[in-house]
Amino acid sequence: MEMINRKLYPELDLLLWDMHNTYVEPETAFRIYEERWRYVDKTKISESEERLIADLVKDFGGGIFMPA
Repeated sequence: MEMINRKLYPELDLLLWDMHNTYVEPETAFRIYEERWRYVDKTKISESEERLIADLVKDFGGGIFMPA
């Protein structure tokens, strides 16, 4: 999986408030989604962001998503 442009995924972009780089490693994005999931507005996740999360869970979580 290629680097992820955070600007294409609004909820991820909000979760990365303390990072300034535009592109993030997929494994970092997966970790951030899990660690900061409680801050995600689930009503605002786009279909493309849902697909991204599903791909990250498959690739880095072994099919398991364990939000903190």
